[in-house]
Amino acid sequence: MPDRAVLEALYNSATDGANWTVRTNWLSDRPLGEWHGVVTDAEGRITGLFLQNNRLEGTIPAALGDLSNLAALYLAGNPLTGCVPASLRNVPLNDFAVLGLPFCQQ
Repeated sequence: MPDRAVLEALYNSATDGANWTVRTNWLSDRPLGEWHGVVTDAEGRITGLFLQNNRLEGTIPAALGDLSNLAALYLAGNPLTGCVPASLRNVPLNDFAVLGLPFCQQ
């Protein structure tokens, strides 16, 4: 799944994006690196998501695992439920321990 589609799924389907505290440029035509909390590399691929304390609600979508360049994922301080997709287990920089959710089995 392309990076933009993954972020759109995170916003639209999984975490109630319309009610986030800060959602600057989300779903716009702006480059992904200009979307609130999104860091990209020189090619525009997502390398980091910093969405702590932003009122994300719901579950973490497994599609985040499709972000092949993702090196940092910070989601603590949001009322997320469920489990952390197993596909995110190898993201080197994260706050999963603070998030308090188990890893999904699959």
